[in-house]
Amino acid sequence: VSDELARAQGELAGASAEQVLAWAEQRFGAKAAIASSFGLEDVALIHLARKVAPSIRVFTLDTGRLPPETTT
Repeated sequence: VSDELARAQGELAGASAEQVLAWAEQRFGAKAAIASSFGLEDVALIHLARKVAPSIRVFTLDTGRLPPETTT
């Protein structure tokens, strides 16, 4: 596994987010997943993944933090 990790690090050094997502989909297929608490960065990553690596799944994280506007 360490050899594979070293190869991946070398291959992905300087890669764009699109390239990393495409690599993850090619390497792991539908086993790849993105964790999301639906923050701005997460939503951008999900949007990007749907464009370049549509088989990557998304699962949610409950961070226990809600904006004050949602806690009435």
